[in-house]
Amino acid sequence: MKRNILILSGLMMGITAVITLIFLNNRPPAAIQPQNLALAAQPSDTPVDNEDWAAISRGEQQLLDSSGNPIPMNNPGFDWQYHERNRNPLRVAGLKGARAGREEMMHFMRSYPADTIPLTARLDAYNLYEAQLAQLSPQQSRTFAANVWQQLGPDPITGEQMGELAIDASGRVTAVAVHPTNPNIVYIGAAQGGIWKTTDGGNSFVPLTDAQASLAVGTIALDPSNPNTIYVGTGEPHGSDSYYGLGILKSTNGGQSWQLLGSNTFVGLAFANIVVNPSNPNLVYAAAGFTKTDENHPQTGTPGIYRSTNGGQSWELLASACGTNGCASSSALVMPSNNPNTLYAAFDGYGIYKSTDGGANWNQSFGLSVAHDRIEVAISPSNPAVLYAGFEVYRQDGSSFGAVFKSNNSGQSWSQLNSLQYSYCGEQCGYDNILAVHPTNPNIVLAGGQAVYSGNVPGIDGVVFRTDDGGNSWSFNSGINEATTVHPDLHAIAFAPSNPNIVWIGNDGGAYKSSDGGHTWQVRNNDLATLQFQSVALHPTDPNVFFGGMQDNSKTKTTNSGQSWVGLDAGDGGFTAIDPFDPRYWYGTRFSSRGQYMQFQRNDQSGTPNADDWPVLANGIDVNDRVLFYAPLLTDPNTAGRVYWGTHRLYRSNNRGDNWTAISPDLTKGYAISAINVLKGNSNYIMTGSADGLVALTKNGGSNWFDITSAPLPNRWVADVVMVNEQLFYVAFSGFAANTPGTLGHVFRSNDGGNSWVDISHTGQNNGLPDIPVLALAVDPDDANVVYAGTDFGVYQTTNGGQNWVPFNQNLPLVAIFDLAIHKYPNGAKQLVAATHGRSLWKLPLGSTQPPGDQAVYLPYIGKRAPFDPQPQPTAVPTSSAPTATPTQPPNATATPQPTPTFTPTPGSNNLPEVPNGDFEQGQNGDWFEDSLNGEPLIVNNGLPINAHSGSWVAWLGGLDDEISSLSQSFFLTDVTGPLYLKFYYQIRSDDECGFDFVYVLLDGNTVLQSDLCSSEETNSWQAASVDLADFVGSSVTVEFLVTTDSSVSSSFFIDDVAFAASP
Repeated sequence: MKRNILILSGLMMGITAVITLIFLNNRPPAAIQPQNLALAAQPSDTPVDNEDWAAISRGEQQLLDSSGNPIPMNNPGFDWQYHERNRNPLRVAGLKGARAGREEMMHFMRSYPADTIPLTARLDAYNLYEAQLAQLSPQQSRTFAANVWQQLGPDPITGEQMGELAIDASGRVTAVAVHPTNPNIVYIGAAQGGIWKTTDGGNSFVPLTDAQASLAVGTIALDPSNPNTIYVGTGEPHGSDSYYGLGILKSTNGGQSWQLLGSNTFVGLAFANIVVNPSNPNLVYAAAGFTKTDENHPQTGTPGIYRSTNGGQSWELLASACGTNGCASSSALVMPSNNPNTLYAAFDGYGIYKSTDGGANWNQSFGLSVAHDRIEVAISPSNPAVLYAGFEVYRQDGSSFGAVFKSNNSGQSWSQLNSLQYSYCGEQCGYDNILAVHPTNPNIVLAGGQAVYSGNVPGIDGVVFRTDDGGNSWSFNSGINEATTVHPDLHAIAFAPSNPNIVWIGNDGGAYKSSDGGHTWQVRNNDLATLQFQSVALHPTDPNVFFGGMQDNSKTKTTNSGQSWVGLDAGDGGFTAIDPFDPRYWYGTRFSSRGQYMQFQRNDQSGTPNADDWPVLANGIDVNDRVLFYAPLLTDPNTAGRVYWGTHRLYRSNNRGDNWTAISPDLTKGYAISAINVLKGNSNYIMTGSADGLVALTKNGGSNWFDITSAPLPNRWVADVVMVNEQLFYVAFSGFAANTPGTLGHVFRSNDGGNSWVDISHTGQNNGLPDIPVLALAVDPDDANVVYAGTDFGVYQTTNGGQNWVPFNQNLPLVAIFDLAIHKYPNGAKQLVAATHGRSLWKLPLGSTQPPGDQAVYLPYIGKRAPFDPQPQPTAVPTSSAPTATPTQPPNATATPQPTPTFTPTPGSNNLPEVPNGDFEQGQNGDWFEDSLNGEPLIVNNGLPINAHSGSWVAWLGGLDDEISSLSQSFFLTDVTGPLYLKFYYQIRSDDECGFDFVYVLLDGNTVLQSDLCSSEETNSWQAASVDLADFVGSSVTVEFLVTTDSSVSSSFFIDDVAFAASP
């Protein structure tokens, strides 16, 4: 790695001229008054009343059975919109119910007790998170840099059971984009897993957006005229456990760096499609909608079709469909290859609309008079007059199926493809629904969604379906019993434009590639650490064993610290545990559509893969209890064979689940238990939390229960409860404080056994947690004041019982943490493990706990940037009088021994001390303590881009990416008798417009000067600075210069001629 200094030359006039020409040739269209399509048409509430695989045709809007015979229209009064808006998050049934249960649980965790998630809550939390990172004290910056999270995986799981086969699996892939001229370059987007890129056709992948504001991906679009320009719509639109977005990410260098656009416009929304005008790349269109999680309770930006005329810098709404029942999502947007002024857009429940003037005016191209929801649209690149559309259509019982239609005349008329007499997307067409047309042959189409396996429909066995004759006949080429099967639940599909034989699909099991046009498929999940974990469990004695449950990929384990992973069981995995007394017994949960609740399971062979080895144990459990989709379980830390299971009451088994007994009354306000904890050392103490904000405690093993929910605990989803001893408790709450304005906070502490509580969150403050859901807690087993909080924005840490919180995400993607596990092994080693919702598992080895005094010192909030001002700032006072520990040396750092404080009086100058080697002319002689994370020497005399202030040596801090460099020396000031100032000369050189590079001047670890290092601060000559040390006269002091730089661009801070003086 090389230090670089950016020198701007006199080319600006030429650049300006070029930009002007481009602007004149691409004059932006006039602003458009947005069109509300709902004013012309209302969605139908009439369900289909016919056989399972009904057909629907245009014209008279007749309903046809699978033989093509008309069926009379029938409206029994079924209100499908009411049905959708009032699904029970606690008890849902059927295949559609599994999806509904997940998405409702995701929403209620964040919205309760309100129906909506506050509009700007996530954006506000992200802004505070970024400000907190920028203001970490140097001590915490060192701790942050030294505590680097390590990816455990899976990346991917091997041998996940899928029907009769075992396949490799990663997490849900929601978007795919293939380079227009190089089919080896592919971008995929994952559900809370971010953007990944391959340059070798899928043999390997690298993540591109781990540090971005949102890792939830809805769509990816490449600029056809410059495929290095990438647009990513954040927010996943297809339901299940989907996260909302924060706008559009744009890269102009193939994904090396990103800019967040439109966050205020698109806050809370998700994206179905983005298209870029091939002849004018400044014109960009986006189809925005709800995440489905928020669809029934929206408080977001307006869904619809948007346009940007300046490459995404600003956006205007072109069309929406907002009626009396709210707004509809835009689920599809396509543009003909031969006419970029024409657009086709789909609106859930309203139909397909067409514009021929770049979005200024819209007319309905196709609609149905029966109840329908999501619509997918695909257009032929080689013959843009040919379009295909897939509709999710509702039956009277609320279930749904897929029907495919085709237009051969640019949308003027449509006809049903009756040959597809079964639902290509099963009964989950609102969740999984794909269509794509071959790049050069308009008759070749691929379709898919939910797996249709043998037994679902007689004679049908497949996941991806293909027609070669424009829809007259279909074949299924990915049967469940074939070696080329694919994971069910398809969300994304893309042909390679330069090689149509190459097709990519994304599903709940990751990414798949076909090299023969979709006839056969190969899994391409190498390196994809994108699993959506719900939980993680640690082995009681072996630090190499990890076990967890995941969305739609059941359970997985590793016995070699992540080198390989094995799939266990099948279906949706939830909570997991390993028996602490006999680790042969492993426990887990799985959603059951038949039993309508999450089932408790046990494996007696240390977690074997076969689903038959995970029997359901429910003897004594009332299946009519209210229960969450992911129901909590817990092993007793003190009593062998004892496990707990939560519905709306608490069950206990003393024989590892063979028999169950309810040991509590209803411990909720009407929902279900969401968290359980048993005190280590005393099993009489059991604590629970409920999804509707009730915290309960028993001190006698369940004979008597107490409601310990008292102010200031909020009425929100209880995400975690922890008892450290009989007096010290912690409770974590999900949701947003904005929905309970009288009771803020996310983490609370009781020092008296739950009789009273203290909010230790400092919500929204610089030293606190953002107003963001806290989903998990982990307390250090050696120091109960050290607490880790898993949030929707990664991990936060406090080392003083909640007086201060700091981000704790070094190398950890900015993703939701659904579970945290901390464990101290018999050999004394400790590790912290994070279960992420989209980036698999991560671990952090933990050393000895630092003394309470070694806590972050928060700097004054200085806004976006301020000029470097050599004036003393208020000194932050440590939160404890305990001595500050010396930071642990990073393993790759170089350092000289810490010198003993020196004092050599300067004659006739109030006994001013001398600064040994203050002009650095003696080189690295040991007077200064040098600490460089990247191992570079800091006192140098060659390779300098500047001249020294005096002599030829200077101190050079920074200049490298991801660098923390520090230069310090200690002094006795006990004999000083008059005024005292620290004086030095400095220069700043930077290629950063203003990012996250900072310089600090510290006295005894407390910041007295701070500034961003950015081009606005750049100095082309030496500047003098002085600091008043009057408050330190009579004591000893350590003077430290410290620079931190981020990963994008580097900045340098040069120092020379450091000295003490009696005047400024």
